[in-house]
Amino acid sequence: MNLFELRKDHKQTILWFVFMTFQTVVFLGTMQLFDGYRIIWNIDQTKLSFLIIILYFIGSLYMGWRVCHKEKDDATKQEKKDHSRTDGIWFIADNFLSLGMLGTVVGFIIMLTSVYAVDLSNTANYSILITNMLSGMGTALITTLTGLICSMMLKHQIVYYEGHIYNDASQ
Repeated sequence: MNLFELRKDHKQTILWFVFMTFQTVVFLGTMQLFDGYRIIWNIDQTKLSFLIIILYFIGSLYMGWRVCHKEKDDATKQEKKDHSRTDGIWFIADNFLSLGMLGTVVGFIIMLTSVYAVDLSNTANYSILITNMLSGMGTALITTLTGLICSMMLKHQIVYYEGHIYNDASQ
């Protein structure tokens, strides 16, 4: 096997790797540039955002494994089998949104329960109330944003993978 044939056989793997590397560099670079991890750690009281990010990287590694180990024999027979193997990863990608919404609900609960913890008859306590409410709102928004971004990025990988499965099957 010469070098050209090797590249042709591993074209999908190389393209996925370039795509994933670009996504990761942009994601991690943005987080580093804006000190995102510290901001998320300080704002998200539930730490669900970190769970979402960890699950995103696990899902990405799984998609990379699927691309690298895609079976090369009769693609028409493999089409249904390969698609069924991505059903679980679609479920995970959709659950990023659910985890984000869970963080939103918990954030709103934190925000609304802070009203009961403060004596409103004293006007000096209003700044404490606002601080507590903003803390809950921050949790709500940061978990939603993390869930949306990670869901979109993982779904791009899944669509890329499935698109190449169907293209291989049609050829």
